[in-house]
Amino acid sequence: MADALDRHVSKRAGEIRREPFTFGDGDIIEKLVRDAGFRNVVLEERVKVVDFPSAEAFTKRYISMRVPLNEIVSAVSDEARKALVADVAAELSRFESETGLALPTSVNVVSAER
Repeated sequence: MADALDRHVSKRAGEIRREPFTFGDGDIIEKLVRDAGFRNVVLEERVKVVDFPSAEAFTKRYISMRVPLNEIVSAVSDEARKALVADVAAELSRFESETGLALPTSVNVVSAER
């Protein structure tokens, strides 16, 4: 989605989409926690599948709920928004079936002792 936002909306819109994934690299997170003085650091990547009726529904819902992304996207033309949704839907099509979109999402969970 971030690349499509870069193309159809703005670089800033793409950056906003990338923000939640800033700490996606488990090695970096683990090092930061250790460097902060924690011990017995355990990092676990967990994957959850998020279901939506379609890739289009996911894209529209995500954008509408993410401030200030929703404001930035609403300022572009209808044509640009349609192209954005079409690009993201095409990219996510491999996760769609006749029952909808099943999008795997991962998160890093850290536990440690001080």
